[in-house]
Amino acid sequence: MDIWECLVIALAVAATVGVLVFVRRHGIVLRPDAEGLEAVPREIHEAEQRRQREQERGGTKAPVPDVALRSVFLDRDGTLIEDRHYLADPAGVVLLPGAAAALARLAGAGCDLFLVSNQSGVGRGYFSEEDVRACQKRLDDLLEDAGVRLTEAVWCPHAPEAGCRCRKPLPGLWERLAAARGLDPRASVMIGDKAADLHFAFNAGFAAAVLVLTGKGESERAGWPLPPEDGGFVEIPPHGSCRIFVARNLPAAATALLSAFRADSRPD
Repeated sequence: MDIWECLVIALAVAATVGVLVFVRRHGIVLRPDAEGLEAVPREIHEAEQRRQREQERGGTKAPVPDVALRSVFLDRDGTLIEDRHYLADPAGVVLLPGAAAALARLAGAGCDLFLVSNQSGVGRGYFSEEDVRACQKRLDDLLEDAGVRLTEAVWCPHAPEAGCRCRKPLPGLWERLAAARGLDPRASVMIGDKAADLHFAFNAGFAAAVLVLTGKGESERAGWPLPPEDGGFVEIPPHGSCRIFVARNLPAAATALLSAFRADSRPD
């Protein structure tokens, strides 16, 4: 073996080690597919494994909750508004098509609407929390023009390495709102475009979680079924007592939830 062969082998080993370090650090699972290896977020991979085990046991349907749907939690970027990386300018706040009407349907069914988002750009030093408030004010104005009002909007301003409890998928934001407002997780659901949103729902003990395919949702869907193109949704096996839906967008998510849960009967 000459020096060039040794060099090629050394470079191949270094590249392999680098890939393994990267996937481990970023929570990625490499698994075989028809074309070689597929990179999948660990949360999605583990959820699919649980779904397969549940299917093998025949447990594919979650029990219908005995309480009405009362609280809808929503991610912001890619779910309610266009996903603009590290949004800091209120001019960049643009509602996704049908989003306001979907929220109006949910509110009309008696649901409180809570916005919960990770805003790590603050902790990373990309923008200030005042910028987040300005963007939230713009979002509130757009929704108000459409006759919709959020009950409350909260966010985590910390960088991932801060190790806080309020960054999704940890349930800190839920715990804060639940303590202040007396919310019931069995009457609560989550809509978002990322696996972290689903796991936020799982960790909080919600009745359901919906992955929308807007924003990052298509890449996060992994091997889950694709809903019909005409704004449809599909239900997949639950995570424990939490029902899971995949929906094309927020309007389809609203349809899924309003068809799966009875409306709240609280008086105005």
